[in-house]
Amino acid sequence: AQEELFNVSNTANEIRHTLSKISIIKENLIENPTDKELNEEIKKLEQQLQKFNNRLKAEKDKISKLLKKQEELDSFSSNPKLSKEENPNLKKLKTEIKKLSNAIKDSPEKFFEKIETSWTHVTEYYKQYIRALNKQLQTDNSKIDKIIVYEAPPYLGNKKVDDTYFLTSNDKTYSSPIRECFDSKEENEKLSMIKFLAKYKIGFFDLSMACLPLSDGDIRKNWNKNPEFNIGDKQLTVILFELSLEHFIEKIQFKIVKHPLFAIGTPVNTSAGIFEHYSQKLLKVYCDNSKSIYFDNKKSDTDQDILLVDLGVTNTTSTFMKRNEKGTTFPLFKSNIISSGYPNPVLMKNAFNIDVNIDES
Repeated sequence: AQEELFNVSNTANEIRHTLSKISIIKENLIENPTDKELNEEIKKLEQQLQKFNNRLKAEKDKISKLLKKQEELDSFSSNPKLSKEENPNLKKLKTEIKKLSNAIKDSPEKFFEKIETSWTHVTEYYKQYIRALNKQLQTDNSKIDKIIVYEAPPYLGNKKVDDTYFLTSNDKTYSSPIRECFDSKEENEKLSMIKFLAKYKIGFFDLSMACLPLSDGDIRKNWNKNPEFNIGDKQLTVILFELSLEHFIEKIQFKIVKHPLFAIGTPVNTSAGIFEHYSQKLLKVYCDNSKSIYFDNKKSDTDQDILLVDLGVTNTTSTFMKRNEKGTTFPLFKSNIISSGYPNPVLMKNAFNIDVNIDES
């Protein structure tokens, strides 16, 4: 029971999250080992990791004490007839257990409460975005031609719920690349992220709306290659992508051009499986007479092909030579907008065929 508590604790999740960030940056350092910013970020993350490890040790000690107290309580409870001397001890023991429980920040109950809180928040604001987008498309009598894909909202952790989801957060890690890609003028900073996405008629979805923490092990590598993550002839990441895209299409009522451009801002280990699958075939989305959506091949001659997208397009040799943009490494696939672990506005412009001013001298 004690080990189970450690595995689901928020502190343990923070440790896994930090280790994942360190792993991503170290992968980038292989190509640029002397990059000052990346090396400084590694140092900060390693300092955070030490603090989390110290906190986890303190929590383990508290949980150990709590379990011992619980054992004492169980021995009392097994005796239905307590003496007058034992009753005060039982009351004192219950008080100690309550205090210890309150001192432990992470418990299975609190862990799942945070997931539920995050899920409710994300669902509410994503619905607001869909409503705003549909209204803008109807007003302009237009369709979406650009779609951004992220991986998943983060687990709530110790933050306030508004601070976790990029549609409501002041953290600019995931929102700034979008603003800078389409319009970096100050007046548009006043628009909420929801209004900004709607104004520019930008499609957006996460591969998963569930705000789940990272698991033990490097699942982001395994789910792209291990057979246990296969569903039919597709890896789990491809299935998640198709389910999320299907959900998005249903919500915006087919107001999308036949050949949209994608900017995929999921971590490289996640997007790798998606690009590997679609570099060998077009992304094909069909709709039957009942308006049901499915992928790959037509089931009937009357079915409509609503999306035909080539996600296998690679950057040109000239694009690879554009290395003078600070902090940006152009990846192989054009739709991939991740650089140094996070979405990059220059790569987003590249994915969306928006003019990018880069010094090639």
